[in-house]
Amino acid sequence: MGQQDDDLAYRPDYAVHAGESLAELLEDRGISQAELARRTGLSAKHINLISKGTAPISPETALKLELVLDVPARVWNALETNHQEHLSRLRESEELEQHEDWASKALVKELVRRGCVRKMGNSIEQLREVLRFFGVASVAAWDAIWDQSAAAAAYRKAKLEGDPVALAAWMRIGELRAAGSGAAPFDRAELRRVLRAVRDLTCEPDPAIWVPRLEDLCRSAGVVVVIEKELPRARVNGVARWLSPTTALIQLSMRYLRDDIFWFTFFHEAGHLLLHGKRSGPKDVPQTIIDPDLPAFVDTGESGGRNEDEANAFAAETLVPADEIDRLRAIETLEDVTRLAGEIGVSPGIVVGRLHHEKIKPYSWGQSLFVRYTFAD
Repeated sequence: MGQQDDDLAYRPDYAVHAGESLAELLEDRGISQAELARRTGLSAKHINLISKGTAPISPETALKLELVLDVPARVWNALETNHQEHLSRLRESEELEQHEDWASKALVKELVRRGCVRKMGNSIEQLREVLRFFGVASVAAWDAIWDQSAAAAAYRKAKLEGDPVALAAWMRIGELRAAGSGAAPFDRAELRRVLRAVRDLTCEPDPAIWVPRLEDLCRSAGVVVVIEKELPRARVNGVARWLSPTTALIQLSMRYLRDDIFWFTFFHEAGHLLLHGKRSGPKDVPQTIIDPDLPAFVDTGESGGRNEDEANAFAAETLVPADEIDRLRAIETLEDVTRLAGEIGVSPGIVVGRLHHEKIKPYSWGQSLFVRYTFAD
């Protein structure tokens, strides 16, 4: 029987203990508890406790019952195991009832829509399904893995303005999609070389063309790239983290869908991998689900300290070098933007974004040069 069939199977809210079956069998055969005690060598008190369900049937007792009652020990063991499992499920359900609203309905609905979790018949089973998706046994285990009390500034901001469970779910989708990617071992020098080729992709407006190329280039340097639409209230642009000592992940959301924001975020995350290594991040950076010793750099679009500022500077310098600032200030027309973008090898939208950031032009200027990406679902 498959797991889905198991979830649909009837589970009564009561547990018949093995002692009840024993008591019924003794009554049918006309054997008293005292007689069974004499035949098995167990005390009458112990037989009575078993019959009442207050004492379990141990494997040793099951063997004795097999010899005396001619009922295989595996039957008694199975009855006891099923009873104890049912009691454990009841206790677990009581605990989970305290966390029914831990994952928002909007988040669960979207996870179901994306095929990450199955739609279940009640809130407790649905919560179990979400925990299964995260690969944890309880909400307490989720809290311990994510160590929310030590979250970085960017992660704190996402928690305050958004939903930390949604952010974690989005990151979990990324790591599941990255599994088995076949990436080469991480090579910092190779990544620097690869980023020069990636920069050329900013001039291609069609994601169907540049996404596979981006993925292949980064895999060759030991970096898996996952583009995943953000989840409800998961306010994040991107994240860089280490799935293992030899494999890194850059995960990008589809917020805003503008070429300048998308590529700045990508190079920002790449900057973290190049500049900050596997273990050199600040102590308050949130840990990854895969390995609590490897840091994650979560970008919500706001400054989050020295590492974030360094990654921002790396992305800005990679896309539009600082020695082009005088040429930026000299821009008067959209044609000037297109000419400069062609000469330095980036999309015009990236140049416009830099003009806005440097406050050389107002945010309303040059909007027509932005490319707004459309990704396949």
